[in-house]
Amino acid sequence: MTINFRLIGEDARLTEAEMWPRYRVAHPRILGSILDLAASVNRVLPSVSLGKKPRMADFALILAAVDEILGTNGLQVYVEKQNELATDSLTGDSFITAIAKMGPFTGTSAEILDWTIKPEKPPRDWPANARAVTQRLKRQAPVMRKAGWQVEHDDGRNHKNVAIWTITPRPGDARILSSQPSQPSQDGAKRESARNARHEYGPSPYDEHCHQCGDPLDADDILDVSDGERDATIHRRCEIAWSEAGR
Repeated sequence: MTINFRLIGEDARLTEAEMWPRYRVAHPRILGSILDLAASVNRVLPSVSLGKKPRMADFALILAAVDEILGTNGLQVYVEKQNELATDSLTGDSFITAIAKMGPFTGTSAEILDWTIKPEKPPRDWPANARAVTQRLKRQAPVMRKAGWQVEHDDGRNHKNVAIWTITPRPGDARILSSQPSQPSQDGAKRESARNARHEYGPSPYDEHCHQCGDPLDADDILDVSDGERDATIHRRCEIAWSEAGR
């Protein structure tokens, strides 16, 4: 747990010579208070019961006992902090974030991969196949559950003999996980420009990515190359770079 201390103002700071005499006076009272609380916790702990036990269950029981004695909400803060850390962990996973945006789903790993909207330029951690999806979900399932998701699978006990996943994101996670600031995508504009060019001038036998650099083709910068060695659609700027490099 994170403990935030109050900032000491410049007019309230003490030197060691000033602090230690005060500490020696307060020390017996501080130690006595801690021991009194420990004794009280030890007394009520056997009667403390939790319907749900978070990780570090024994610590959670002690927090619940302290809350009962002092009227605090330490256990609630502890659980909320765990959920917050779990959500932060999921925010760094582009595939799980994409699932959150889509909402509840039941299906195989392959169906989840097909159903999830794939970015124009998938990040390096994007699963390449159903097997990778299964591995990702099994690894992240405990964290997803901690963040409030419902994640279950039947281990293939069905007529397909393939594991069926049931995933229900926590309400609001689509907004939370996608709230990180991002830069506008220039690739989307390039892709749309290429589509418009194909619509106006007819279909191209090539795909809409430059065969040299792999970026989406810009309608104003397209060059069809066929010189006996290559047969591709590339950017003019890539052709210039290719030529300057001596091919």
